[in-house]
Amino acid sequence: MRRPPHLALAALALALSACESSITDLTTNLFTVDSSQYAVAAGTPLAIEGDWLAFLADEAASGGEDLNGDGGLPVDSVAVVVNISSKAETNLGVAATDLFWAGSELYLVVDEVLDDTDYGGTVGAVDLVLLHWNPDLDQPAFVAPLDRASVPAAVAAGETVFLAGTGAPGQPGESSLQAIDLNFPSTPRPVFSQDAVGPLSPRLLAAEEDLVFCTLDEVFEGRDLNGDGDPDDTHVLALLDGTGFADAGGYTLLLRSTELAVSGADSPFAASSEGASDWLVGFLVDEAAQGANFNLFDGSAGVPPSWQVPACSGVPDADQADRVLHVIRFADWDADPVTNPPKNTGLAGTDRVLIVGDTVATLCLEADENDCVLNGDGDADDKVLRWILMDGGPLGSNGGPVTNPTLMLALDPDLPGPGGSVGVVDGVFVVQVDEAEDGRDYDGDVGNQRDLLGWLDPVDAPPSWRFNHSTATTSYATATWMGELPGRTRLGVAYAESSNGVVLNGDGDTLDSVPTFADLLPGSPRRLSFPGASLAVVQNNAGISLANGWGFFRVSETAQGFDVNGNGQPDDVLLFRLGLGNGVLANMGALNTLERPSIETESDGIGEGAAFLSDETIFGENISGDSDALDLVPRFFRLP
Repeated sequence: MRRPPHLALAALALALSACESSITDLTTNLFTVDSSQYAVAAGTPLAIEGDWLAFLADEAASGGEDLNGDGGLPVDSVAVVVNISSKAETNLGVAATDLFWAGSELYLVVDEVLDDTDYGGTVGAVDLVLLHWNPDLDQPAFVAPLDRASVPAAVAAGETVFLAGTGAPGQPGESSLQAIDLNFPSTPRPVFSQDAVGPLSPRLLAAEEDLVFCTLDEVFEGRDLNGDGDPDDTHVLALLDGTGFADAGGYTLLLRSTELAVSGADSPFAASSEGASDWLVGFLVDEAAQGANFNLFDGSAGVPPSWQVPACSGVPDADQADRVLHVIRFADWDADPVTNPPKNTGLAGTDRVLIVGDTVATLCLEADENDCVLNGDGDADDKVLRWILMDGGPLGSNGGPVTNPTLMLALDPDLPGPGGSVGVVDGVFVVQVDEAEDGRDYDGDVGNQRDLLGWLDPVDAPPSWRFNHSTATTSYATATWMGELPGRTRLGVAYAESSNGVVLNGDGDTLDSVPTFADLLPGSPRRLSFPGASLAVVQNNAGISLANGWGFFRVSETAQGFDVNGNGQPDDVLLFRLGLGNGVLANMGALNTLERPSIETESDGIGEGAAFLSDETIFGENISGDSDALDLVPRFFRLP
């Protein structure tokens, strides 16, 4: 078998070690891959905590077996747990719609209708309920009924679980939200609110860095919660510090409404911890729901004319159809929301909210600024990254947003990956710019318009985008896939060989992409480096992941041009790992073509175990042991 060379990426790459990479077999002293006896659907969660894996087995794909004993057709998704060390699998016998770990407790969201079991709540198998399980329990135990209108119906923030309950609160300050201390995993405690007018029934969105995001429904509450004079807004944002604890008197911290409406449960937001019980929070307020124009830049909504892009001063935004970035410093706002209200930035955003240090950013459509040209290219059809420095800085007075057209670049609208064409690494923004859309040249090749990666530190004075990633030679980078990695000290980039016209995977052409784990190198000047491996990934679905200092990615034998694993089939999709500290490269078997990470582990990228889904059709092998070789099968291994 031909061995691919170690990847150097010319002058761009940071050498991983002095030793040469090599391809090894499935078992090493560090990793042993084992398979589940069950098959799953493509969307199953792979929930990992320590040495435990939980997922939802698909009855139909698992040989048609009735896994939850309901006697019905094999259509259920049934919770299974695996001890990664002992390889012992336990069918919990419960048809679940979601599951997650909180410490050593596994929580399951179960629809009694699907499971045909009455666990509690109202009489009959009609409720959505929360169950919990740990290795000391023979079977999952009932916790509480859940609100079907809340998706998700329960989330974990640190060592506390929050659930949207079904009880009807009756008094001001009461809410239907409940909290569970893991010392008493079956005992929900009430969560109270700062609302002195009436009770609230929050619906959960997510927990980010232990800050819990919820929405409030004015129609359900029957009153105006955002001060716009009508009671018909269904998603008024509320926040809860998730670092408290739940005791007999209830959860120790209070829910507070922002009194601002967002567009829906999928509206983007971000939170970045700034210390104990404090976060910098960014979210997009829906003008239509709020009944206000937040990007008029006439001082009426707290944004002065000086915050408007100069080219837009003659074309004011006159509609209420945008979603505009607002920012909160949680501790100050929670202590006194009158003195420290949410800050309107005037930036009409879409898709994402990002936070880097004291900088909050969003992706802005020129069309949302009354077709104003933000990047100076003469057309108004671009999407650009814009940001605001919350404590002032070189971009404008009073912490105003970026208004310089040379800093607002037209993003590549089609870059695959979980974050699209924008990522964060080591406190800087990384974007892929479309030279054709931007109307500017960044690589000196005027006749050849390309997509190029650039980076910028928003606190530099002055800030500037940098596209040359070498101090010794001229080198550029084009991504065919990009995704942020846990900790944001690395950035997953499928690096195109065409970036500098260099063959990196040894197949004689420059048509492929290789997996890299970009990081920002110190020095003067700093530069973005792209260390990685010399194998061709699936260009638009690289699935680059990171766990315990090991990188993982989705290799395409078709793109590589030879039978990498020597099984006689030169078109496999394989899981490979790369030691970022030692350069060791290893094949871990058949992967999948799903748009999900190549491997999954705990959310911080540090853990004892990891798992992935192997597609039996890639090898034509029956991994799970049923009667066919057509399934997706969970596989798992211990991390070093």
